[in-house]
Amino acid sequence: MNLKLKIALIGLLIVGSHSIMAQSKTIHGVITDPSGFPLPGAGINVEGTQNSASTDFDGKYSLQGVNPTDKITFSYVGLVSQTITVGERSSINVTLVQSTQNLNEVVVAYGTQKRTKVTGAVSTVSSKDIAAVPITNAESALQGRAAGVTVVNGAPGSNPTVSIRGLATMGNSAPLYVIDGVLTGNLSGLSPNDIESISVLKDASTTALYGSKAFNGVIMVTTKKGKK
Repeated sequence: MNLKLKIALIGLLIVGSHSIMAQSKTIHGVITDPSGFPLPGAGINVEGTQNSASTDFDGKYSLQGVNPTDKITFSYVGLVSQTITVGERSSINVTLVQSTQNLNEVVVAYGTQKRTKVTGAVSTVSSKDIAAVPITNAESALQGRAAGVTVVNGAPGSNPTVSIRGLATMGNSAPLYVIDGVLTGNLSGLSPNDIESISVLKDASTTALYGSKAFNGVIMVTTKKGKK
């Protein structure tokens, strides 16, 4: 290879590299929610690469080394992700909309959590178990059917005393009752025939969701609903 050819090839390489560098640019913009409020911590990623960034407290972002042919994905928890081709733009503002699919996946305490994903110890009494023995109140359905639960019937007309794993601090052993997601003080007035299932949550992980009220455990009741 002669000297002139070498010089020509080097020149072509230099021109090509400058052309490639000229194509890459910095993209900036703001990501907001459906109400127009900025989304801090939203993700921005160039598809197929490790080139990514996140928004600041004001929802602003800046992403370097982007080419016109690149596709950028904007994402945020609970909102629908958007993918946009850069093109000739250097500023891209995005408004993310609500995702109904993600909303269905949100866990509301233990009421919508699957049993296999619950970290705390759980005992469950089904409607079949409740119907197997004649009882006059919902609390009595737990006696002998849920491990670690003690039910003591008081005077006629009074509510039974339920304790989970013994007597707690200061002599208060009353657990927290949750009926279809609503916090209540007891199960009085609830017919055993209306109960689909009763779940007893006993470990400390329950307090992370219900706070100090769940110190003595949680008794969660799901009532029967209409079916087609």
